[in-house]
Amino acid sequence: MNDAPVPNPTPQSERAASHLDGRVVVVTGGGGGFGRLIAEMSAERGAAVVVADIDGVAAEQVAEGIEARAGRAVGVTVDVCDPGQVEALVARAVERFGAVDVMINNAGVMPLAFFADHAAAAAAWDRCIDINLKGVLHGICASYDQMVAQGRGHVVNISSIYANAGTAGSGVYSATKAAVAVMSDSLRKET
Repeated sequence: MNDAPVPNPTPQSERAASHLDGRVVVVTGGGGGFGRLIAEMSAERGAAVVVADIDGVAAEQVAEGIEARAGRAVGVTVDVCDPGQVEALVARAVERFGAVDVMINNAGVMPLAFFADHAAAAAAWDRCIDINLKGVLHGICASYDQMVAQGRGHVVNISSIYANAGTAGSGVYSATKAAVAVMSDSLRKET
């Protein structure tokens, strides 16, 4: 048996840091929840972060928190349902930080309702489709040309385990997340 010490491999967090250091990360839905965590962890790993959210105050608060810890960030009010606003978001990222290296399409809502409640749920379902599906499409389209021009970039679309199978009460939400997964596969095959 070899008693030589086993070298300690570089921890995963250090490897991840090297990939984000000096990069520009845009996070939709970055004002709270999972998006906030993504924004904060990206900044901790050296990325300049554009925190985008329909709640502009929340986006600014996250950005200010990142800057208070010596990170680089800006908060931007964005409604991902409006392609023009998402295009302006990408332009703002490029203007402020010079590039968009990672576009994280995270904004989403989860309206749970049974199909028997369709009359009451219709507006929330429409909003879910607009944010969860069209919002991701707008993020892809807004960042695509910029990334091609830069010669680099990654699009990360947040889906859900709900995309894997139908569940009572989550039919529309699950459908949007399944569509995001398929759209992501299609984008990957095209690029």
